[in-house]
Amino acid sequence: MTYTRLISQFRRPGGQPTKDVDGSRVSFLVTQVAPVMGLERVLLDLCKVLSTEINVSVTSLGGNKLDLATYPKAVLLGKPIRGLSRIFSLSRALKFRKLVPKQGAIVVVGVWAALPWLLAASRQQRRRTIVWEHSLVSERMHNSRKMQILNLAARMTYPSAKTVIAVSEQLAGDLAESMRLNDVRCIPNLVVDAGAAFKPSAHVSGSGRSNSVVISVGSLTLVKQVNLLLEAMVHLPVEYSLIIVGGGPERSRLEALSTALGVQKRVTFLGMTPHDRVLDLIRNSDVLVHSSKSETFGLAYVEAGQCMTPVVAVSNRAAHAMIPKYAPGIVTTHKPIDIAASIVEAISQPPSLDDYARSHNARLSDFDPLVVSARWLVVLEEAGFCGVKESVDGR
Repeated sequence: MTYTRLISQFRRPGGQPTKDVDGSRVSFLVTQVAPVMGLERVLLDLCKVLSTEINVSVTSLGGNKLDLATYPKAVLLGKPIRGLSRIFSLSRALKFRKLVPKQGAIVVVGVWAALPWLLAASRQQRRRTIVWEHSLVSERMHNSRKMQILNLAARMTYPSAKTVIAVSEQLAGDLAESMRLNDVRCIPNLVVDAGAAFKPSAHVSGSGRSNSVVISVGSLTLVKQVNLLLEAMVHLPVEYSLIIVGGGPERSRLEALSTALGVQKRVTFLGMTPHDRVLDLIRNSDVLVHSSKSETFGLAYVEAGQCMTPVVAVSNRAAHAMIPKYAPGIVTTHKPIDIAASIVEAISQPPSLDDYARSHNARLSDFDPLVVSARWLVVLEEAGFCGVKESVDGR
């Protein structure tokens, strides 16, 4: 199928490319390219797919050799900016204002890039800016002063952009309601292997093993509630072990908690791990367990589905949207004893091959790179980009 046909499918009634702008470049602005976590990975995946057909540039508000090693073509506007150093973001955005092409679409990735850019950009630049929002779901506002301030700042600046793209329906609804935005578009993250053929042999978890391996993948932050998993281990038999993949500010506290609970010998903290290795770990585990209070998309659920490993997730809107449609598994409560019971159930009564086949077809329909990138191109052309070729790889 050609991009032209897909774009026609997703274009709004009466929608056409912007006529008064002739741009052949899409400029992405991010706060960092590395370390590669969820946001950075979906950005790089999208850029890789789009760049096969269009001219894509990535500019980072800050970075170093690690960012360039991750994406050699990235333009760095200065040293890494994290924590309090984000006060320098506005001056970096002003620098980007001078560098950005006079034509073509501009995509700002995440709230930390969007806020300084929308303050620094000219009116003409804002009219061709797309905000790609990943984090401002309502659940994160309840107990976080920082998120409340960011949401307030976004309410004052996001309406000046051409379009806001949300990565899930629940996030799109929250943005439309809290910011009174008239044009919030939902485009899910693309999943690189969503279009790959269904392979039942990919399921290897638990093969030839007497013990049960549980894996958790995600940043070690308060919102991820990894402490619930450690507390759940207390209720599981001793032959159950837990692998925790990811880094973050809560690691020391979580390591201390595992010792206090007496489960430290059954828990392994791996820290930041290359993505290919993470997928291997998921594939060789008996269940992926996810304890996050909130998610905007739920990439870990999808990847577990791809690896044919069942998911146990605590209840949040993303979990209910993703499980079992895109990832077979169980949605449970936030109580450690219920998490433990669901882990046992997921391992003793695993999803069938038919369950995995149905979830594969759903991922193919909604997250395939060709489909997702075509939806992006519709929005990009409305913001000033033009130059899509007629076909991709002859399809």
